[in-house]
This record gives sequence, C-alpha cells and structure tokens, in this order.
Amino acid sequence: MYHNGRNLKESILTFVHEAETLAIFVPYIKLNLLKEILSQTKNCRYIVVRWEVKDLLEGASDLEIYELCKEKKISLFRNPRIHLKLYLDADKAYLTTANISSRAMNEGKFENYNYELGTKIEKLDFEDRLYLQHIVDTSLLVDDEIVREIKEQLSLLAIDEEGGDFEFKHKPDNKDFLLSSLPMSEDLNKFKKYYQEKSAPTQVDYDCLLHDLSIYNIPTGLNEAELFKRLRIKFFQHPFVQAFIEEIEFAGGELFFGRVRQWLAVNCADCPTPRAWEVTKNVKILYHWFEVLGDGKYKVDVPGTHSQRIRMAF
Repeated sequence: MYHNGRNLKESILTFVHEAETLAIFVPYIKLNLLKEILSQTKNCRYIVVRWEVKDLLEGASDLEIYELCKEKKISLFRNPRIHLKLYLDADKAYLTTANISSRAMNEGKFENYNYELGTKIEKLDFEDRLYLQHIVDTSLLVDDEIVREIKEQLSLLAIDEEGGDFEFKHKPDNKDFLLSSLPMSEDLNKFKKYYQEKSAPTQVDYDCLLHDLSIYNIPTGLNEAELFKRLRIKFFQHPFVQAFIEEIEFAGGELFFGRVRQWLAVNCADCPTPRAWEVTKNVKILYHWFEVLGDGKYKVDVPGTHSQRIRMAF
C-alpha cells in the first residue's frame, strides 16, 4: 500500500508514466495537478470526472481541465455518479482513495494533509473491466457547448446555494454518432467464443469485446441464443445504425462501399472529421454485423465488377 504524505503521489506518477494506454476515473480534479500527471504520459485516452454543481461552485474541481484535455486530444466525460478513484492501463489498475487535489496528494506539503491510500492491481477480471467500460458509456461527453452552459448556470448560483444538477439545453447526440459507438468486433463467431470464455487472445480483441458488450448493454452469463437475440435487438435499435438503415432505404435498398464510407465519415461526430478511407475498417465491421444479425434482411455481395455492396433482401 502507498500512503499520502510518504509515497502516494510518486507511485501514481510512476504508474501513469509506465501505462501503455491510460484512462483516469476521479471525481475531483484540479488543473495544476492534472497538468503534472499528464506530463508523465502521452497515452491518456480519456478522463471521467464528476462535476456536480457543488463541486464546481466550491472549487473542488476545475472547469479549466476541459481546455487541457482538448489541447492534448483527451476525451473528457462527466458522470455525477462516480465516486471511485482509479487509473486504468488495460487490465492493470491503480486504485486509490485520493482525488487529484492538493490535500489528497500532499501537494505543497500540507501539515494536515488528507489520509489517503493507494494500491496497484495487476489483473482486473472481466466483470471489473466491463463495469468500468459501462461507466464511460453512460457518461456525458463534454464539448464546448456543454462547458458554455455549465459556466452560464454557475454564474447564476451562489456558493452556499443548494442546487440540483445542471440542465442542458444542448443535448449532445454526438456520443451516439461517434465512430466508437459502432461495433468493434470484426468476427461475431469469435466474439461469441470470447464472451463465453471471458478472455481473448489479444488485448485488442479483449477491448473490442468489452466495448461491444458495454455499448449494447449485454449482461454476462447468456447462452448463445440469448446472446445473439439481445445483441440483435440492441444493435438495430442504436441511433447510428437506425440512421444508416434510413440511408440504405433512401438509396433504393442498396449502397456500394465507397458511398457508405463517405456517409460514415460525414455523419460521424468525431473531431476532426475522418477522411473516407479512414473508416474502411468500420464499414467492413458494420457490413458483417448487418449480415450476421439481420435474419436474412441484408446481404453483402460484389455485383459484377462493382465494389462491395450492402443491400436489402426484398
């Protein structure tokens, strides 16, 4: 165990520095300490913060971390339900009681620093990873408009005022239309196998499995028939997939590969907007899921000398 006032902060910085792919789940985050933590890595993918009204009014968290994340191309999520403090590196984790704040990490050498502990976890199990992935997938992706609305509402409140949660006029549907909201598993037969075994041969396969189970809210312990029934329902109900089906219908029931790539690049909410060729893999996975889960309603073929086509089987 690591202890605040002795070696807690140093152990966190070491974990961050050695992480191959980093995610941070911490309710309260102060800008100066986050800068120091992120200076130890170029591999941070996302951060989840609480950002309740009271947190920001009282200065427990800083809104300015959004601009830092934006500058470093780190996705920032808001989830007022988080209380855990954890640094994630694939299946390894650093679990701590400490927020990213001065007293919690004894920054400035406080005489009355917070008593905090931290420990490294060498191997998270399947349910642990799925739990963390679900937190991300149920969090709000912060963007410029969300920050503007938060600032506007904070300016109308007093520090000692009891307030509820923020009310956002801007309801960002962008999260549903990020490329990361589409399936990532390339082979549903392998997906089924990995699901049953709760493991995969590579970290990429494992991460894709967790991602797809989380975004489609698939519980563990289902048999094959239940798994594919639930997956089919959730996949075809997803807003991005629904929009794609409408595009197929608008085009007369068929779309060729090049047009699908262009449609996906234009309609995704990723920033910067990807070029059409950059979504090639996403299209191939989408075709596969449509064909396997579509109950014969969709076919993928290559008519004549044309490119690959997805079509509705009338």
